[in-house]
Amino acid sequence: METDEAERTPNRYAAHALLLVPLTLLLAGLLNEVGVFEVDRALIWDCFALSAVSCAVVWCLSRSEKYSADPRSKYFILAITLFLTLSVTVFLNINAVLLLIFPMLLTTQYRSMGVTWMAVIGSCVCCLLSPILAWFCGTWGLNFMTGFLETVCRVSVEKIGPAVISPRQAVFNLLIYHCLPQLMTLWVFAFIFLTITRNNIRGMKARLQVMKLSEELNQELNRVVSMQDQILYGIAGLVESRDATTGGHVKRSSEIVRILLDAMRRDESLHLSEEYCAAVVKAAPLHDLGKISVDDAILRKPGRLNEEETAAIRQHPVKSAEIIHSVLHGIESEEFLRVAENLARYHHERYDGSGFPEGLRGEEIPLEARIMAVADVYDALVSRRSYKEPLTLEESFRAVVALMGSQFDPGLEKYFVQSRPQIEKFYSE
Repeated sequence: METDEAERTPNRYAAHALLLVPLTLLLAGLLNEVGVFEVDRALIWDCFALSAVSCAVVWCLSRSEKYSADPRSKYFILAITLFLTLSVTVFLNINAVLLLIFPMLLTTQYRSMGVTWMAVIGSCVCCLLSPILAWFCGTWGLNFMTGFLETVCRVSVEKIGPAVISPRQAVFNLLIYHCLPQLMTLWVFAFIFLTITRNNIRGMKARLQVMKLSEELNQELNRVVSMQDQILYGIAGLVESRDATTGGHVKRSSEIVRILLDAMRRDESLHLSEEYCAAVVKAAPLHDLGKISVDDAILRKPGRLNEEETAAIRQHPVKSAEIIHSVLHGIESEEFLRVAENLARYHHERYDGSGFPEGLRGEEIPLEARIMAVADVYDALVSRRSYKEPLTLEESFRAVVALMGSQFDPGLEKYFVQSRPQIEKFYSE
């Protein structure tokens, strides 16, 4: 696919560039009609018609998905351009001498020394043939030739006029006094265009090398980040395995967070970015990392905790945030670090201000923590714990809705209601 596009794009540029020829000839023809130029009007309009047909052929080829992607298409376009160049320079000769540069200019975008060399050689052949063919076709501009030879080459016109000299001598004079200076000029332009093409190729190779190195670097970074994520989630799983009452809680609560965010993201008034939502989903499994600092006797206690044990376990949100900061600072983005720390530190805060560890109220609690709080409690309600039996999905749903405005952000209620089918489907599977 990339190779096809690499063929199509230069062909489309060539088709657009070739439009300049009929447009220029159209302008020249109109100016010729009002007397600005003194060129045979039939010849200039014939050249315009020929250039319009050539341009139409190239335009159709460049728009064809099949033929524009063919590697041979550029040679066909170059052949048409050279044929047009030869034809116009034969009909209009010196009036169209700058057209000899056009094939070389056109091929620089192909970034191929071979194609550019073909254009250079083709332009030189056109330069040699066009005045000779023009001489024999009777379209050579004698007025220009007279002034050029007499003033620049210091040669008397009478010695080379077609009525005085043989055709062979005329061809020789054309080659020496007309073609040679043009060829010298063409080679100057050829050197410029070949240099441009070579630099384009070098630049393309350098960009490809940079892209390759960048891709390798990104793959390595992704591998490191993936390893880091696996380690963190492994730690989260290890922490969870120490608590005999909460098996699978991390995975289930993280899935609820993802489902809630999907519903919230559809509400454009919230202006939640993809990056933010991805950060919240990624950070959700880390919310209980701080439990690694809690004594096993407390985590595994079969029954309700006393005040001292409750105070100890209530420190786990702060510990979670500290672990996240110490491990991820300088490695993850600042946005993810902020989201992960907020989610871990504040997911036990309550909307009415009666939560812990800081007793934040309302929207003082970061949004990511308010979302995590709903997911955390819902999963706790539907799960079996040492001190309670699990509630049904219906009972758990009604319990969470009833706590909206006191424990949970009431603004999340509609998204929780919208997400109910997906959440219950997840728990039923």
